Amino acid sequence: MSETKTACPLCWFDIPADDLDRARRFYEEVFGFDGDVMNEGKIPYVGLKGSAIMEPKMNCMGGIRPRMQPGETPLIYFQVPSLEEWHPKVEAAGGKVLQPKIPVADFGIFSLCLDTEGNSIAIWENLAKSSC
Repeated sequence: MSETKTACPLCWFDIPADDLDRARRFYEEVFGFDGDVMNEGKIPYVGLKGSAIMEPKMNCMGGIRPRMQPGETPLIYFQVPSLEEWHPKVEAAGGKVLQPKIPVADFGIFSLCLDTEGNSIAIWENLAKSSC
């Protein structure tokens, strides 16, 4: 592979929960996150910021949202320069693009995909100038 290497492409995670407050307390107690309840959007969300085990400069890298369906598991987001360039890569490697180009306000767009093992993953393209 001759592509330029960049920093780790992991950029976000979503953890589904049946009880947001209980899940927030768990991640605060176990990992030292500061759970910030954000209710501005249509779906309540708890952003997990900082941690006693993280570099002090690290900010929110994901959070907790209501579980949408039984058996739903965490979703990991991988940042890419262009969804259109990565969709063929996902499929060529044996994965599937399930939902292309889902917008998230003015922040970016993502595609929901399956890897070869049936795990849901998301690939993210920034619309803003900062990283995911």
